[in-house]
Amino acid sequence: MDALYIGVRATSLRRSNGEVILIPNGDIYSSPLKIRRAGATFPMSLKFQVGYGTEIDKAKQLARETLLASASVVAEPPPKVVVTELTNDGVRVTANFRINSHENRPLEAYDEVASSVLEALSRGGVEVFPPTAMLMKPTDKDEEIG
Repeated sequence: MDALYIGVRATSLRRSNGEVILIPNGDIYSSPLKIRRAGATFPMSLKFQVGYGTEIDKAKQLARETLLASASVVAEPPPKVVVTELTNDGVRVTANFRINSHENRPLEAYDEVASSVLEALSRGGVEVFPPTAMLMKPTDKDEEIG
């Protein structure tokens, strides 16, 4: 939660994604509160897809090494990178990892991790989200598009 406002009738909380949660103060005093992010770490998942011709172990290893090298990702428990689905288009891989929620904002950490993993896969020659077949027809300069 990023912002907190305690009013006479209600308390409002703003989540890191911008969502505002309004809690009547009567509920706060009469009901137990559940603190979901009380721990120091916050679980996250990154999903990507590679083609069937890809060396799956290489893709998983590149993702795992990149996660371990990230300052946002905690070392314990270590990140897990596993195949989670076989689709018509390719192999879906899921990387589960944790960030230190006291030092990192989830959205910013996810952005950093996802960008780094995609870059590492690209440098390693691993094609992510293989393109589907597409037919392109050049237009004649004199032909009007309407």
